[in-house]
Amino acid sequence: MPRLAVLGLFVLLAVVHTWPLAQRPGVHSRVDNGDYSLNVWAVDWVARTLPTDPAHLFDANIFYPAKLTLAYSEPLILQGALAIPAVWLGVPPVMTFNLLLLAGFTLSGFAFALLVHRDTGSWTAGIVAGSAVAFNAHHLVRLAHVQALHLELLPIVFVAIDRLLVTGRARYAALLGASLALQATASIYLLVFTGWAVVCAWIARAPEWRGRLRDTAAWTALSGVTCGLLLLPVIWPYAELARTQGMVRSLAETQRCAATWTDYLYTGSRLHFDAWSYRFNNSSDANFPGIVVTGLAVFGLLGVGGRGPRARMWLGVVVGSVVWSVLPRLPGFVWLHEHVPALGAIRCYSRAGQMALVGMAVLAGYGVARLIGAHASRAGGAAPNGAAGGQGARASHAEGIALAVALVAAVNIEALRAPLGYRDFPGIPAIYDVLRDEPHAVVVEMPFYDRRAFFGNAGYLINATRHRHPLVNGYSGFAPAGFQETAQTMRAFPGDEALELFHTLGVTHVVVHPTSGMERRRPAIDASPALRLLAEQDGIAIYRFVTR
Repeated sequence: MPRLAVLGLFVLLAVVHTWPLAQRPGVHSRVDNGDYSLNVWAVDWVARTLPTDPAHLFDANIFYPAKLTLAYSEPLILQGALAIPAVWLGVPPVMTFNLLLLAGFTLSGFAFALLVHRDTGSWTAGIVAGSAVAFNAHHLVRLAHVQALHLELLPIVFVAIDRLLVTGRARYAALLGASLALQATASIYLLVFTGWAVVCAWIARAPEWRGRLRDTAAWTALSGVTCGLLLLPVIWPYAELARTQGMVRSLAETQRCAATWTDYLYTGSRLHFDAWSYRFNNSSDANFPGIVVTGLAVFGLLGVGGRGPRARMWLGVVVGSVVWSVLPRLPGFVWLHEHVPALGAIRCYSRAGQMALVGMAVLAGYGVARLIGAHASRAGGAAPNGAAGGQGARASHAEGIALAVALVAAVNIEALRAPLGYRDFPGIPAIYDVLRDEPHAVVVEMPFYDRRAFFGNAGYLINATRHRHPLVNGYSGFAPAGFQETAQTMRAFPGDEALELFHTLGVTHVVVHPTSGMERRRPAIDASPALRLLAEQDGIAIYRFVTR
């Protein structure tokens, strides 16, 4: 029963921290953000394709005819799997995404509450830690990035490390590899950051394994093989694109998006932003841990438990993650980037600060447990006998409840950023049902935006969730080779050069939007013998491309 109550509390906290999202989850959105639109589409694509055609999961329907296009950004397989029931029930894509966003906050907080309760025996410590994990400064400024908000499998990784070192049983090495792999299906960033955090945690607990080097080698091999086998279908498309299209981040990109000291002072919290943190809003990420969390973490580390193996492990995660977040600015990184290809897999090293905040949250939970333990000891020692003792016990119990409520409230109030600003999403225009009813189609939307205005294509991805046909347009972390040339040719539409490209690509339908540029071309479009108007609504026109 306490677990259900704690889960319910995190549902409520997720609603509060994202307010007023829960009022109108099908309307409130961040469709003004290209990554939001990309991720709405990706969740829908994964939820529809994973159960029906998993072999072609990565051959998503954008950037047609390019292959492996889901791997141009985050895979979102964990999130898409969670969204399958909503998609099958016909919940609209934006609402599905918003429900998934709320679920990410809820499940991540709940999972870490269970972890810290397991370590300390205190639900208050667990709730404080879970709140600090789910509703930290980093997460509350990244609502468009649902890949960063689902950390619910991360506690299993560290439980596996702990149990492996305590028991020496090989099954925990396999659990470590499996849980790391499953968490990585949410985000390639999380694969990198969690993998590094595991290394840091392992180093911090060296006293427990350095006398068992043979066992350690066997555990490492078993964990690595398990993780590699489970992740191979996910990692292969990224490796293939890196090999064939050079899809890696440049040194300049990684250095530009590395953290500085200002990242660890930046937060969108209403309590801090207007008072002082606005000065650091040019930081790469919001990685401020919070005054309450920092104080509780330090308090926990200064106690006897702070010298224990679990506290050392999480302190190692914090320190190691901060180092990783600034790594591109450190001496020797240029050489590493040139000789270790995996370092080009991510752009924003500053986001490793997310893992530092997770470690701080767990340490804060340990601090809460120490604080509550100290309060209980004082109350027990001061309680007299007899009736007065009963009253004293009741008073002590009431004080304990008040302390618990105050700690949970303090962490959440300090982090609070709500009410948040959203943009109302009017829904996908009904005219796209014309395309949905076509048995086979290849669609291009006009205007077609090149890399200088890449964001303009993002809304087309949400439209594609209605018709689900291949789309020549696209928006993602990368673009395929030749995309810029395609975009340049599309500027000639409805001229012969663009129509010839349509024919080459196999385009069957053209959607024309009422921008000023397209409105000027409408007479020429309507006069073209290769374009036959099928439907028009609210200024959006759909044409069939007729080849002779």
